[in-house]
Order: sequence, then C-alpha cells, then structure tokens
Amino acid sequence: MSSLAGIGLQNSSFAVTTMEPPSTCGLLVASLLNFWVGSPSFLKMLVFDPSKRISVTEALQHPYMSPLYDPRCDPPAQVPINLDIDEDLGEEMIREMMWTEILHYHPEAATTNLEVNM
Repeated sequence: MSSLAGIGLQNSSFAVTTMEPPSTCGLLVASLLNFWVGSPSFLKMLVFDPSKRISVTEALQHPYMSPLYDPRCDPPAQVPINLDIDEDLGEEMIREMMWTEILHYHPEAATTNLEVNM
C-alpha cells in the first residue's frame, strides 16, 4: 500500500500528488536530518503515512518533547476520541454548530442582538 492510499479522499490524494515541493524543502530536510541524527524515533513523527508514524504518547516521551510535556497539566484522554468529520456538512450547518458551541461557553451571547454581515 502506498503512503497516499491512507489519505482516503480522492480529491486530497490528487492534491497531494500534484503539489510542487517548496524550493527550501531539500534544505529543511537536510537541516532536520542533521539536527536529529541519532534520533530515529523523532524522525518517525515526520512520516507521511499516519499508520507508520509513532504515536502521540511515544512522541511525548522523546527526549526533545518530554521536558515540554507535563501530564498533570494536560493528562491523556480517558475515553476514545472520535475525530471523524462529516465532509458533507454544508456551510449553514457548520455555522449553526459553531453558534451552538459559542452559546455553550457564552450563554449571554444569546441575548445580545448582533448584526453580522457575511
């Protein structure tokens, strides 16, 4: 299976295969490789295919990342997180969902008469 097969969406696969790499791409890769020599686990975070990348937990245990992460401030999720996004949501539905989310955290906004031109 190619790395692009994991993308799943036909349009996304097409977009990725037709993208031109930035002119500094070679320099960036060379710099990263030079900086992270001897750290293959860190380089595994940069793998395009998500099924071949290291997990977030593994990445947070890396010597570079571990000083930046405090599990007391940001504990691991205790329940599975579903990141499935419905690609068929229309603009109106997205606006409605965003407004509902805003009202959840700021219920006072429901009583404010806002005139928004979009």
